Amino acid sequence: MENTTWSWARKGVVALFALLVAGSCMLLAGCAENSEEAVRNAVTNELDEIKNFDAEEIEELANESTEFAALSAYGITATDAYEAIFSDFDYSIEDVKVDGDKATVGIKFTTKDLNKFQSALVSAAQQADADGSLEGLTQSEMNAKIGELVLNTIKDLPTTETKVIDFDVVKQGGSWQMANDSGEVLQEALFPSSVMSSN
Repeated sequence: MENTTWSWARKGVVALFALLVAGSCMLLAGCAENSEEAVRNAVTNELDEIKNFDAEEIEELANESTEFAALSAYGITATDAYEAIFSDFDYSIEDVKVDGDKATVGIKFTTKDLNKFQSALVSAAQQADADGSLEGLTQSEMNAKIGELVLNTIKDLPTTETKVIDFDVVKQGGSWQMANDSGEVLQEALFPSSVMSSN
C-alpha cells in the first residue's frame, strides 16, 4: 500500500482534531456573580460541550478543512472521527483562583493518547496487509477499508491523563469567558505539537 495513502489519512485526522479543538473553547457562558462557583460553572458548561457535541456543527467545521476533505474519500465523516477521538474524553477541575475580574482554572484532562496514533495505524496497516484482508479489493473497497482501520485505530488507543493545565478566565460584560488563547492551550493539552509536526 502506498505510504502517501496512509499519510493523507493521518493528516486528515490531525487537521480535523486541531480544527475541532481550536474552535471548541472560544467563549464561555458564565454567571453574573463574581465567585469561584460562577467560574467553575462557566468552565464546566464549556467543557461539557466537548462531550455533548452538536453533530451538525462538527460537520460545518470540517467543511472548512481542505485536509479533512481527503478523509471523506475513505468514508469517514467528521462526526465519526469526533466520536472516536473524544469517546473517552473527561476532565477534572483541580483548582480555581479568582482575583477580581480575572481567574485561573487548573484542569486535568483524560483523553486518547494521540501520540500513539501514528505507530498504531502503521501496525494496523501492516497486520491488514499480512493477513491478506487488503488483497483483491477495488479502489473504493480499499478506501473503505482504510477508513475502517483509521477509526478503529483511534477507538482502540489507550487513554492518558494530562498534567494540570492552567486556563485564564476573564469577566466581560457580566459573564465569565475563557481568555483568547484558551483554544490554543486546550489544543496543545489534548493534541501536543509533537503529534501535529510528526510525519
